[in-house]
Amino acid sequence: MKTLVLDIDETLVHSSFKPIENPDIIISVGKDKIYVMFRPGAQEFIQYMSKFYELIVFTASMDRYAFPLMEQLDQHHLWEYVLWREYCTQIDGAFVKDLSKMGRNLEDTIILDNSPNSYFLQRNNGLPILSWYDDPYDRELYKYIEILEVLAEVPDVTLYIPKIWYGDKIDYNRAHKMIQDLKPDIYSRKSNTISNFIRPIDDLKKYKSEKNLYSPFEKATNELSSDVNYYSYGHTFEYMNLFKSQNNIII
Repeated sequence: MKTLVLDIDETLVHSSFKPIENPDIIISVGKDKIYVMFRPGAQEFIQYMSKFYELIVFTASMDRYAFPLMEQLDQHHLWEYVLWREYCTQIDGAFVKDLSKMGRNLEDTIILDNSPNSYFLQRNNGLPILSWYDDPYDRELYKYIEILEVLAEVPDVTLYIPKIWYGDKIDYNRAHKMIQDLKPDIYSRKSNTISNFIRPIDDLKKYKSEKNLYSPFEKATNELSSDVNYYSYGHTFEYMNLFKSQNNIII
């Protein structure tokens, strides 16, 4: 199983020492209170990705902030480890996440982080994501689901991740092409995986339903319409709202 390293701040959550309206949680650190908002889809994303990856949380923040936050964000404890500032490497005053020190094969390791500078020592392992602060309509995490499903099955992620960059961002057109190019090859090597997307659409729905492999967005869209295109990155906020309302999720 490959390893997915997840940043916290502005990737999964946004935190502030200043009071914010309707925070998801409030963390007490010494005499300070930290107000935290969860990025839309963060909890579903963690739950779903745990089926394909060993999850490691890696933050440049302090442990007394990271642990209580993750206890609330992921109450199922699906992450294997939490690494904090002490485990970062300081380079020119910046805290860098050196993935080579984690004891994992780099060809099997991916980091999802809003700051490419955090992983510049292993750029070929990094998936940059747009920083999130408070947009309730944000759906960036959902855009990475299919990308990560496919990368979970390739022999060396460092050979594929650079193909979908555009500067310090992901080019979703390139990502879409990579997904379509890789699916037949992955299917031929391992037909019982999530990447078995080349089946006819009806068989695919049955297969993923039986294996409980639908992603959060797919569950919502399948219930909303039978004509959903799995490969489209244009999921709407209404789909996300439907999923949340049906599962009593308030984010």
